[in-house]
Amino acid sequence: MSDVIIVAGGASILEGVETGLWDKIRDKEIWSLNFAFKAMPYSPNRELWVDTTFWKNNIAELEALHKIGVACHCRKNDRYNGIPDIIQHATSREPNNTNNLYIGGMGLCGMFALSLAVREQRNPIYLLGYDWGTNRLGDTQTHFYQGMSGVSYQSSGVGRREVYIQDNNNPKRDVNDFNVYGGYKEIYNVSMRSHINTFPKLSYEEFYGRIKT
Repeated sequence: MSDVIIVAGGASILEGVETGLWDKIRDKEIWSLNFAFKAMPYSPNRELWVDTTFWKNNIAELEALHKIGVACHCRKNDRYNGIPDIIQHATSREPNNTNNLYIGGMGLCGMFALSLAVREQRNPIYLLGYDWGTNRLGDTQTHFYQGMSGVSYQSSGVGRREVYIQDNNNPKRDVNDFNVYGGYKEIYNVSMRSHINTFPKLSYEEFYGRIKT
């Protein structure tokens, strides 16, 4: 399979935006997670989510994406029964369930998307905005689209550093769930500030060098 760029929500993506990210990846296979598509200047190839609340609050925009050819992928839920345009995937919080996509202990969309990319044998896989919280106490800029004009979101994680980081300033232990894919060939984390240390980290300059055609 071809390579894929997964656009999550971490604030490190702002570094890419400042250096022309969107123009540089325009012709690549791009998967957007949750609200990220709202902050992109064009539509992704796929939109992915895990929470039914996200669907409920963004139905009109998701339907609009589908109408222009964006494939919508989500965690399997009976709420979507009878909606043929949504591609559902059974999931598990246990890593050894070969029939289901692994979503980790916290059930995050980032793990859901990574598991799908691995199952599809995408290679390489570039993770953008996989920060797992912020690095400094008091820094609540957890997501790159926070405060962007015209970007609306309803989320239990946006702006809440404590979702990912403990009181002692260390990442919560669930960050180790990514180790399940530590042996997979060519997964790169394009975030030098990320708390996810499972995969090789790339600066945006290094990333651009790798995807240049």
